[in-house]
Amino acid sequence: MTDKAKKVTAQFHTQLGDADNQTVNKWELIASRRALMNIKTLLGQEKLQALIQPEMDENDQNIHGYMEKSGDKFKDVFVTVDLQGMTATEYVTWQGQEMKNAITGDQTARDKVLHDVVFPAHPEHYLLLKSGIVETLGGLPTNATVTPQTTGEGLPQFVADATAPDYPHKSFSTIKLADDLVWGYGVTEYKDTEDGGGSFRLHVWWPEAAPQIFLDDHNRHFAVEYRNFIQLANEARENNI
Repeated sequence: MTDKAKKVTAQFHTQLGDADNQTVNKWELIASRRALMNIKTLLGQEKLQALIQPEMDENDQNIHGYMEKSGDKFKDVFVTVDLQGMTATEYVTWQGQEMKNAITGDQTARDKVLHDVVFPAHPEHYLLLKSGIVETLGGLPTNATVTPQTTGEGLPQFVADATAPDYPHKSFSTIKLADDLVWGYGVTEYKDTEDGGGSFRLHVWWPEAAPQIFLDDHNRHFAVEYRNFIQLANEARENNI
């Protein structure tokens, strides 16, 4: 082993206490979130959309190509969540109210959801349009219109086949591009558990010909997004106690 190949570590002794690499990573995450929030807020939605529009257009073209190659075949991302300290019903109640504010609220309510929920939930949440959140899908920001429904009526049979009958809270969705091309499907399911917690089942389907990054990134995206959603739901619950 050469000197250059040796592992280098550093320990920091601060007035806040000792900090190893893991602690410094947490501090960096806090600073990164703060910087992103500042940049997104200063730019505003119109300038931010203009900035990422070329990437959204590029992914529109990519997705049309994936759909042509895929036909009616899709591949899925499936993530489960074991929740402790909060019931699924409590979480769904919070999420439902925030979604209502985002979809039917006035501009003040929508701006509040954007800054208090959408931006903090994931660093790659860019815009809150009437059609939904513009986020990174397959490596590029994507204008994906998510249309929710409660029954799953009209969706492919594989969506219904993937659901679990013992999860009472369900939300189905179709995912479209701005030109109304349906290119994805989703279903999220929630149930309370006997220990006072909850269980989530998060499912999304992308075109079969889409590259692996669509699946890999969305596994990570689900984990980051719902971890932060849960924390935000808990903060809201504590503020109302």
